[in-house]
Amino acid sequence: MTSKEFWTFVDEKKNELIKEHNSRAENFRTTGDPKAWLGQPQHPHSVYIVSRPRKGPGAVVEAGTRLAAQRIVEQSHEVATAAQIEKHLAEREEQRLQIAANEEKMNKGPRAVFVKSAEAPTAPTRRSAA
Repeated sequence: MTSKEFWTFVDEKKNELIKEHNSRAENFRTTGDPKAWLGQPQHPHSVYIVSRPRKGPGAVVEAGTRLAAQRIVEQSHEVATAAQIEKHLAEREEQRLQIAANEEKMNKGPRAVFVKSAEAPTAPTRRSAA
């Protein structure tokens, strides 16, 4: 595949991702059901993608539509499912709560501050000329 063909495929995939977003948006406007978004962002400039699994489950990330299209054409990623996105967001929230709990634990209790007593500065001494 030539470079020109590759970037043509990327542009086609980007347009396809935007059309899918518009379809989800129209479905949401018609039904009013938040599940119509299928876990994808409500703004048209990004999409959740998941890396293709190698040894474990793939990593879910939010990417701009052009980068997402490029990764999908490269076959290193695919559009994430609603279940994958939900799991990713739940894990992220769990991590946020764990970090907040750790910070709270570190900030509890009295703080010990050690201050060195003030001493009069000493003048430098001359070295011996031995």
